[in-house]
Amino acid sequence: MAQIKTEEQYRAACERINELLKVVNNETPAGDKNLLELDMISDLVADYEELHFPVVSKEEMEQERMSFKELFGECPFLNVSAFAEWVGINPSLMRRYKAGISVPEGRNREIIRKGLESISERLRKVYL
Repeated sequence: MAQIKTEEQYRAACERINELLKVVNNETPAGDKNLLELDMISDLVADYEELHFPVVSKEEMEQERMSFKELFGECPFLNVSAFAEWVGINPSLMRRYKAGISVPEGRNREIIRKGLESISERLRKVYL
Protein backbone atom coordinates (compact mmCIF):
# COMPACT_ATOMS: atom_id res chain seq x y z
CA MET A 1 0.00 0.00 0.00
CA ALA A 2 1.32 3.44 -0.91
CA GLN A 3 2.17 5.88 1.84
CA ILE A 4 3.92 9.19 2.36
CA LYS A 5 7.25 8.56 4.04
CA THR A 6 9.00 11.93 4.13
CA GLU A 7 8.24 15.58 4.84
CA GLU A 8 9.20 16.36 1.23
CA GLN A 9 6.63 13.87 -0.09
CA TYR A 10 4.05 15.31 2.28
CA ARG A 11 4.63 18.86 1.03
CA ALA A 12 4.47 17.72 -2.59
CA ALA A 13 1.21 15.86 -1.91
CA CYS A 14 -0.29 18.97 -0.27
CA GLU A 15 0.72 21.06 -3.27
CA ARG A 16 -0.90 18.52 -5.60
CA ILE A 17 -4.10 18.64 -3.54
CA ASN A 18 -4.19 22.42 -3.93
CA GLU A 19 -3.76 22.06 -7.70
CA LEU A 20 -6.53 19.47 -7.92
CA LEU A 21 -8.90 21.59 -5.85
CA LYS A 22 -8.76 24.17 -8.64
CA VAL A 23 -10.23 21.71 -11.15
CA VAL A 24 -12.48 19.57 -8.95
CA ASN A 25 -15.76 20.77 -7.45
CA ASN A 26 -19.14 19.42 -6.32
CA GLU A 27 -20.22 19.00 -9.95
CA THR A 28 -17.25 16.77 -10.86
CA PRO A 29 -18.41 13.26 -11.89
CA ALA A 30 -17.44 10.44 -9.50
CA GLY A 31 -15.34 8.73 -12.18
CA ASP A 32 -13.26 11.81 -13.05
CA LYS A 33 -9.53 11.06 -12.90
CA ASN A 34 -8.77 14.31 -11.05
CA LEU A 35 -11.37 13.53 -8.39
CA LEU A 36 -10.02 10.00 -7.98
CA GLU A 37 -6.48 11.32 -7.66
CA LEU A 38 -7.64 13.93 -5.15
CA ASP A 39 -9.34 11.26 -3.04
CA MET A 40 -6.28 9.01 -3.06
CA ILE A 41 -3.79 11.75 -2.24
CA SER A 42 -6.09 13.16 0.44
CA ASP A 43 -6.18 9.75 2.11
CA LEU A 44 -2.39 9.50 2.01
CA VAL A 45 -2.01 12.99 3.48
CA ALA A 46 -4.58 12.23 6.20
CA ASP A 47 -2.69 9.05 7.16
CA TYR A 48 0.61 10.96 7.31
CA GLU A 49 -0.91 13.77 9.38
CA GLU A 50 -2.53 11.33 11.78
CA LEU A 51 0.86 9.74 12.40
CA HIS A 52 2.99 12.91 12.51
CA PHE A 53 0.53 15.58 13.69
CA PRO A 54 -1.85 13.80 16.04
CA VAL A 55 -4.89 15.72 17.22
CA VAL A 56 -4.88 16.34 20.93
CA SER A 57 -8.23 16.14 22.67
CA LYS A 58 -9.52 19.02 24.77
CA GLU A 59 -9.13 16.85 27.87
CA GLU A 60 -5.48 16.13 27.06
CA MET A 61 -4.84 19.83 26.46
CA GLU A 62 -6.43 20.71 29.80
CA GLN A 63 -4.22 18.14 31.56
CA GLU A 64 -1.10 19.67 29.98
CA ARG A 65 -2.02 23.23 30.97
CA MET A 66 -0.37 24.71 34.00
CA SER A 67 -1.62 27.20 36.53
CA PHE A 68 -0.17 30.65 36.93
CA LYS A 69 1.42 29.46 40.18
CA GLU A 70 2.99 26.46 38.38
CA LEU A 71 4.37 28.70 35.62
CA PHE A 72 6.40 30.77 38.05
CA GLY A 73 7.35 27.68 40.05
CA GLU A 74 8.70 25.89 36.97
CA CYS A 75 10.29 29.05 35.55
CA PRO A 76 12.00 30.72 38.53
CA PHE A 77 13.93 32.95 36.12
CA LEU A 78 10.67 34.82 35.44
CA ASN A 79 10.32 37.82 37.72
CA VAL A 80 6.69 38.08 38.81
CA SER A 81 7.00 41.72 39.90
CA ALA A 82 8.59 42.77 36.61
CA PHE A 83 5.90 40.87 34.70
CA ALA A 84 3.21 42.63 36.77
CA GLU A 85 4.65 46.04 36.00
CA TRP A 86 5.03 45.16 32.33
CA VAL A 87 1.36 44.19 31.95
CA GLY A 88 0.09 46.92 34.28
CA ILE A 89 -1.08 44.98 37.33
CA ASN A 90 -0.19 45.73 40.94
CA PRO A 91 2.95 43.66 41.76
CA SER A 92 1.64 42.81 45.21
CA LEU A 93 -1.54 41.38 43.70
CA MET A 94 0.51 39.46 41.12
CA ARG A 95 2.58 37.89 43.92
CA ARG A 96 -0.70 36.73 45.51
CA TYR A 97 -1.62 35.09 42.18
CA LYS A 98 1.80 33.45 42.04
CA ALA A 99 1.44 32.12 45.58
CA GLY A 100 -1.99 30.73 44.80
CA ILE A 101 -3.59 32.90 47.47
CA SER A 102 -5.80 34.57 44.86
CA VAL A 103 -6.88 33.62 41.36
CA PRO A 104 -6.93 36.22 38.59
CA GLU A 105 -10.44 36.91 37.36
CA GLY A 106 -12.17 39.27 34.96
CA ARG A 107 -10.08 42.12 33.62
CA ASN A 108 -6.86 41.02 35.36
CA ARG A 109 -7.20 37.51 33.98
CA GLU A 110 -7.50 38.94 30.46
CA ILE A 111 -4.52 41.29 30.98
CA ILE A 112 -2.36 38.39 32.18
CA ARG A 113 -3.50 36.15 29.31
CA LYS A 114 -2.59 38.83 26.76
CA GLY A 115 0.75 39.41 28.48
CA LEU A 116 1.60 35.70 28.35
CA GLU A 117 0.54 35.52 24.69
CA SER A 118 2.78 38.50 23.93
CA ILE A 119 5.74 36.78 25.58
CA SER A 120 5.00 33.60 23.64
CA GLU A 121 4.89 35.52 20.35
CA ARG A 122 8.16 37.27 21.15
CA LEU A 123 9.85 33.96 22.02
CA ARG A 124 8.76 32.46 18.71
CA LYS A 125 10.50 35.34 16.91
CA VAL A 126 13.85 34.67 18.56
CA TYR A 127 16.46 33.20 16.28
CA LEU A 128 19.73 31.64 17.34
